[in-house]
Amino acid sequence: MLSYKKPVLKDSIKLDFLRRMFNSDSLSAIFDELQPDQIIEAQRFIWEKTIEFGIKVKGKDFSQDELMERFKPVSAYQMEMKCDYPASKCRGTECFYSDPECAINKAKNQVDVMSKIINELLGFDTE
Repeated sequence: MLSYKKPVLKDSIKLDFLRRMFNSDSLSAIFDELQPDQIIEAQRFIWEKTIEFGIKVKGKDFSQDELMERFKPVSAYQMEMKCDYPASKCRGTECFYSDPECAINKAKNQVDVMSKIINELLGFDTE
């Protein structure tokens, strides 16, 4: 069962994510070693850091919408994955129960997008 109250992501893993961010390394590579509840927490952690870096670099001109625009739309992702579940399941964490492989893949894709944004914000070459 997924846990929302007790942190499940060790500080050492969070530090590894931060180290990778500052070294322009892949963030999603760590996901292969994590459990689904850890992946959810990791995705939230990276989301928060991306917003934090964006606000520090761009100030009030950076918004969560700027992140969301870079993600693949849920409908396009579902079509690509040949998924017939309701879109509401894809937006939440319910897919981790019904189709964990698909949910983990989506989380990795979003983390890769956030990683690119972080690299741009930190002035790293993203090509």
